[in-house]
Amino acid sequence: MAEEKLKWYIETGDVNGFENAVSKLGDVNQDIGNGRRLIHIAADYGQSEIIESLIRKGADINAKDGYGMTPLIAAVYEGHSKCVAVLLKYKANISLDPKGKNLCDCTDSQEIKDMLKQ
Repeated sequence: MAEEKLKWYIETGDVNGFENAVSKLGDVNQDIGNGRRLIHIAADYGQSEIIESLIRKGADINAKDGYGMTPLIAAVYEGHSKCVAVLLKYKANISLDPKGKNLCDCTDSQEIKDMLKQ
């Protein structure tokens, strides 16, 4: 139940609700289904502030889900430039996506492409 609330707070961008709920969670890196972690959900939904909070709480920025997707890959695919910037600031691994494509080829956003090339 707590995980569902956390996911809801992340999906809706409720930072205060998230901070209150995550303080009761023992491990921010726990698998919440198919290898996904809270940081994957935050990357999917473009919640850069929550990503930064999770990283400060010890979230693994290079965690791969059951499909081999990292939070950075998810943020790139979804076009969330602020999330990409936060993940790169904390040195997320820039590697090929699980399908073998270069991450720059996984987005139409020139802003994201420029960040990935730095």
